Amino acid sequence: MKLKFVKIHTWSTERISQCVLYMLTAMTIVIFLLFWLVGFSRPFTDDPNFNAPLFTDVLLIFMVILAIAAFALAVWALWREFNMARQNKIVLDNNIPVGKIRRYVVLGTLTSVVLTGLFASRDAVSVNGNQYTDWLGLTASDLFVNTSIIMIVAAIGAVLYGATKYRRKHQ
Repeated sequence: MKLKFVKIHTWSTERISQCVLYMLTAMTIVIFLLFWLVGFSRPFTDDPNFNAPLFTDVLLIFMVILAIAAFALAVWALWREFNMARQNKIVLDNNIPVGKIRRYVVLGTLTSVVLTGLFASRDAVSVNGNQYTDWLGLTASDLFVNTSIIMIVAAIGAVLYGATKYRRKHQ
């Protein structure tokens, strides 16, 4: 019996994104179930005798790895998009103005990040009974949460608009 290696570079983008989505979903479900059912604790405590269960550390490490991977993929995608835009490779694809869409998405994302950063709350937050007053941490967390909410609402709006346009086209 021979071991067959999967040639991922021959897969379509849709198939790769589906596999990544399924793997991340499965890993997230398993880690959170272990966290809630086996080892739930407060990892940030002043008690020197407190030993956090293993799954708290696993969950924190998993979140850090996901954040680093997302940042690395975002940097790679931006680098690739700027190279494609500089070479003017794709302006129209199947009569879709890819260049305009790319430009508006980048400008919309940057605008929402800047605006949520400017209007971010810097009020102190109570964490495990202690006041958290670091303005950079408060601003960054508020920026990411509010930008995520804006992006989710925009995505829902785009999906609803696309669904209604698609339905009108086929009637």
